[in-house]
Amino acid sequence: MNLNKQLQTRLKALMEQEKLLDTQRRVAVASGVAQSSINRILNNTQSATLDMVSSLAKAFRIKPDRYFLLEEEEAQLLNLFNSLDANERRRCLKWLVKIVEAKKTGAVDFLFSDSLPEELEAAVFVEASKPLGSKGNIFDEQTTTKAIPSTPRKSTTDRV
Repeated sequence: MNLNKQLQTRLKALMEQEKLLDTQRRVAVASGVAQSSINRILNNTQSATLDMVSSLAKAFRIKPDRYFLLEEEEAQLLNLFNSLDANERRRCLKWLVKIVEAKKTGAVDFLFSDSLPEELEAAVFVEASKPLGSKGNIFDEQTTTKAIPSTPRKSTTDRV
């Protein structure tokens, strides 16, 4: 999707979500961008300037403004990631790499189910809390994805 189409889609979605900015006129007043420009952006007949995107982001209270073109979950993920200190960000990236690697083999499908057992959730939290370099830390560089236990999936007939 090109950036103009992405901006159009995001602006429409935000206007549907935000009741105080649900019309072109309201968006124009809140952002300082001309209503005619808002209309052309929504009809994908005008490219927005960086200043326009920044003004629209501020109107919708999206910080930093460079997140305006991101989907809601992407922006949320980046905000959470950026709230971590440098060491925590490194650990998080290592964890994500291991999850992606293990997911390729199906070893961690259970982590993404809606019914994660409380004991397993607690164990993952404990592992994530261990300092890097400590013995047995599954997020440590020396540990491979084999350290992440695989649980067999129950068939749908086995579920209660």
